[in-house]
Amino acid sequence: MSESHLAIVTGGAGLGIGSGISAVLADQGWRVLIVDCDEDATATVIDQISSGGGQVRGLSVDLTCRDAPSQIVDAAQRWAGRIDGLVNNAAISLPADIGQLTDQNLDRMLALNLHAVIRLMRDVGRVLTRPSGSIVNIGSVHAGQTLPGFTAYAATKGAVVSATRAAAVDLGTAGIRVNCILPGLVDSPMSRRVANESGTDAEAYFKSWATCRQLLPDLVTPSDVGQLVGFLLGPQSSRITGQTIAIDGGTMAMLTDRDTH
Repeated sequence: MSESHLAIVTGGAGLGIGSGISAVLADQGWRVLIVDCDEDATATVIDQISSGGGQVRGLSVDLTCRDAPSQIVDAAQRWAGRIDGLVNNAAISLPADIGQLTDQNLDRMLALNLHAVIRLMRDVGRVLTRPSGSIVNIGSVHAGQTLPGFTAYAATKGAVVSATRAAAVDLGTAGIRVNCILPGLVDSPMSRRVANESGTDAEAYFKSWATCRQLLPDLVTPSDVGQLVGFLLGPQSSRITGQTIAIDGGTMAMLTDRDTH
């Protein structure tokens, strides 16, 4: 990848998938603009990537604000004079049984997980390099299979899949590709922290998931997701658009838990 090529990664400083995507893209030669509201985490990720020779900058902006896309586009173009890739990764999950789901939390998830994704595809899509620009939306296996307490989250991720397909139709004539990745359970510091904070033994839970809920024995890592993002942004996938690709160790392929006896 040319050093002049720039990719925007929202939520790119997250302790899970986000920082993994940012690190892989920088290693592949992309200029990476991390858009993340956590300034401390962004600074940490920038230091880590820069120490390895990667080109990376950060931008702190609330993605739910109407002017966020224009701020992001301006920052990217001031730096590189072009935008070649967009990774819509930022999202929140606020688990609650549907009977306990508040309007406030529903609105928060819709605003960040769906509305911000569509606005960024719209505004960044207008200026993406033609005919090789690429957009990758990070969905979730919850778009197809879900767990108790995830009605709102699953709804937003299902909508992202549909929005990906529709945007690919709209942008295809300009040579811009739009695809969606559905990660399964990702072994990351964030996932482990969430598990431990909920009172679950993270190590035991992850081992049980890999054994019973996947076809393959190893959990997905942030770097695995980053590699797939890099492929979908790059020229090797120049004929792939409007597609949804799961990276879940086979979770979505099963009708029931795997019998381990």
